[in-house]
Amino acid sequence: MNDLELARLISGEVGENFTLAKEAAEEYPGYCLVTLRGMCKLICLRIIEARNLAIPKAGELDTLIREVCDRTNPDSQTKNALHKLRCLGNKGAHPEENKLGNAELSDFARSALRYAITALKFAHTQIHPNSPLPAEIVSTAAEFGVKSLCYRATIQEEVEPQYWLGKHFLSKAASLGSGGEDQFIFPHEIHEELKKANYWFRLAANQGHAAALYEHGKLLIDQVDGEEYVAMGVNNIFRAANEGNSDANADVGHIYYHGAHDQPQDFVEARKHFEIAAAEDHPSALTMLGVMYLRGEGGPANLLAAFEYTKKSAEAGYPTGQMNMFVHYWNGEIVEKDSIKALDWLNKAADQNLPEALFMLAEIIQAGLVPEKTQEDAEGLLSKCMSSSNAEHSLRSKAAFQYARLLSRHSDQLQSLTGAADILQRCYEAEKGEGEVAQACLELAQSVVPQIKGLIRSRRGTAEEIVVAENITNYYFDPSGKPIPKRSVGFDKQRQTMREMSEAQKHLSPELYQRRLMEKMTPTLHAQIKRANALKVVSTSRSKIGRNDPCPCNSGKKFKLCCGNN
Repeated sequence: MNDLELARLISGEVGENFTLAKEAAEEYPGYCLVTLRGMCKLICLRIIEARNLAIPKAGELDTLIREVCDRTNPDSQTKNALHKLRCLGNKGAHPEENKLGNAELSDFARSALRYAITALKFAHTQIHPNSPLPAEIVSTAAEFGVKSLCYRATIQEEVEPQYWLGKHFLSKAASLGSGGEDQFIFPHEIHEELKKANYWFRLAANQGHAAALYEHGKLLIDQVDGEEYVAMGVNNIFRAANEGNSDANADVGHIYYHGAHDQPQDFVEARKHFEIAAAEDHPSALTMLGVMYLRGEGGPANLLAAFEYTKKSAEAGYPTGQMNMFVHYWNGEIVEKDSIKALDWLNKAADQNLPEALFMLAEIIQAGLVPEKTQEDAEGLLSKCMSSSNAEHSLRSKAAFQYARLLSRHSDQLQSLTGAADILQRCYEAEKGEGEVAQACLELAQSVVPQIKGLIRSRRGTAEEIVVAENITNYYFDPSGKPIPKRSVGFDKQRQTMREMSEAQKHLSPELYQRRLMEKMTPTLHAQIKRANALKVVSTSRSKIGRNDPCPCNSGKKFKLCCGNN
């Protein structure tokens, strides 16, 4: 028996979903994950029907999984597989919430297909208890994703492939918008891809596909067909919400919450639509319900309900919900304070690279509240936070300063101190030299830069480290150690120096050129060598040097104009 045959034995719809997921796994991993999540729900419903279990079929997927597992008592591997299909499906449905790229989604899709086989085997034992499975289930090779989808969308006019061709072009437009490898993208190129996506969404929507109707509505609101179609787009969003689409219900909730698109502000309606979307683990709906129950918007305040929605968001795998669970347990305002549970949730959010979680965990480690973590762990977290494109500007700057401060602890390591100085200048410039963070950068820089010059003078570092340190301190800081406000100014000075030295190379001997180059590029080290040589000359052979003789420090100047002048 192969895996497709196994899926069809559960039900025709399960077989269709599994087939689509396999076809799309490599090209459209997000689609694969969402489809397998839908298959997981179909499996639960099929087991309830076959076993005649007294479980409401309209329940949320999380509830369905728990109830089915409670009644059928599967092994831990099966329980884990069902919950993983749900959580990975959430990641595929909302990759923006988890900050996931296509590579991560592809890894998740491959894992989800393995979990799907476990779930299908379990379903078979429940639905066909008298038909034992063979020892091995053969994995069939899937058809090529794009070719299969195109054929089914165009020739067979199947609605699901039409929808996912729309998602394909939408993804392509997003990729063009982000720049990718080609930074020279014209707006009309992106618009053309959006129009292609809109075409396929419209075809699928006309066949009653709620998700396609929602996507079609969103594109019309974004004026892909012009401003005159915005109202039609809003209407499509409401129609898709009425058909049960979770994204549409979340959007309608936001429309009522903010009073957008000529709709009156209505917290009651907003809460109603958010609750419909939350039943499908929609991240923004779960977050908004936590806020609304906390504030008493759209109904009485309910702190426990606020906590439960936050918990559900966290358990669904959304990092924002996990971060909020950390806050609840850390502060102990709604639930009893529990630092162990708090740190567990914080670590989960940080593992998903949520910038706020990375920064908070680093701060807690620095405070010595996580004994098993070191300052080096904090450095790694701060480095991720300051480099995150998803972090707010102010958070990146705070993380950059904290990271530089940790690097500056290594006062005997030239490379670490130079790295700290480089970050401090960039942070100072990003803050435009104003505010608390900029002032902190200034104060730390005026301590770090003299330490760097001291290590250079004592030659504590490799030749490459010394050259880099000299460039950073001499071109991006003033003589007092203050960061320059514009890095481009220092870079221009550096390029000018290199141009001058390139020109000088044409007229100087190789030996003299090297001395001049050292004087220009490593002035701190050069000055130290010059002083050392001058002291040596004075103590051993000063009387033998004439004022017009070449200076023994090898500067190429006369003694009276060089060390003799000192």
